[in-house]
Amino acid sequence: MAETEFQKVEGEVKAFEKVLAQKVTRAEDAVEQKLSADEELGLRRLETEFLKLKIEIETINKKAMEYQQNFGQKVAMLAMKYDLDPTKWSLNPSSFVFTKGMQGQQGLTAPPASPAPAELPTPDAAPVV
Repeated sequence: MAETEFQKVEGEVKAFEKVLAQKVTRAEDAVEQKLSADEELGLRRLETEFLKLKIEIETINKKAMEYQQNFGQKVAMLAMKYDLDPTKWSLNPSSFVFTKGMQGQQGLTAPPASPAPAELPTPDAAPVV
């Protein structure tokens, strides 16, 4: 009797496996994989913070460029005030002293800008592995 009970259960299991095989697609064969609501929400929050920071960086870069331009204009105005020829005089940006015979016009501009930051990846860009 135990043998027939076992065969009956085994038959039910095989039938269930057959139904599952038809309904469930293996992950490696799937065309898409849905994320849970919590996972999606977590990713959306991270993406939002990333975009906020990217906007802040762009704002700061714009402001830095404006200050650099203002600095150069102010130095040029001071050179004119002291009647200094920008081709012969330059401003040492660390001591704020005009000196003659240096590289001329180069010193009358703002201190060299730091190199431009590398292009930030977008959230939809493929991850670098």
